[in-house]
Amino acid sequence: MWLNTIIVLYISAIFYGASIYIVNQNVSYQFLTKLNRVPFSPVGIFWTANLTMLLLATIMTIRHHSSHSVNSSTTFFFIEIILTIIIYIALQTSYNGLFLLILVDYFLFSRNMAHIRHLPFWASISLLFLLLYSVSDYAILGSFLDMPNLASYISFLPVKVQTKLVIIKNFLTTLNLLCFIGIIVAYGLYLLNQERNIQEELSQAARTNIELKLPTYKSGLVP
Repeated sequence: MWLNTIIVLYISAIFYGASIYIVNQNVSYQFLTKLNRVPFSPVGIFWTANLTMLLLATIMTIRHHSSHSVNSSTTFFFIEIILTIIIYIALQTSYNGLFLLILVDYFLFSRNMAHIRHLPFWASISLLFLLLYSVSDYAILGSFLDMPNLASYISFLPVKVQTKLVIIKNFLTTLNLLCFIGIIVAYGLYLLNQERNIQEELSQAARTNIELKLPTYKSGLVP
């Protein structure tokens, strides 16, 4: 969650800082001619993305550290999805890693519920979110919606600055993906371990029942 908060802050700061630089360098006209539509206000991008992210983090924290009914938790989860979409649009479809965060949050919060332990259900939800993650990539959805690309902003900055910004962004997004993969693998191992423990408990209970019945059966054979 905090990694995604940093990434949202970083990307929104690029939008804001690059916009200020473009205005100060008097290249606003050249910048606008590269875009298919008028971009969002850089101030609006920055505050909408970060305040919504702060609200999302607050809701996640409350949901994980407080007791709620199943219906309340479901409501919280749908609110998280709506907030994620708002952030995604505010950042002009430049970052979709938040969808992975929502998936991880759902699994971690629901790990003790009976339905989530079933592999088909777990695999179906994962596939759905991974499909959403793939489709929400800027190369697919961003171009379809004619959203201004973050690269368009960065391209007006000095070359050295461009390189540093892209390297940092790629590092953060890759780190987020690796964290997601690590958590999902650990969660899969957790499910397997839970299933193994349940099977062992059932086997132990069956053996105990047999042992309890055995003396009674033997005593019936004694004259």
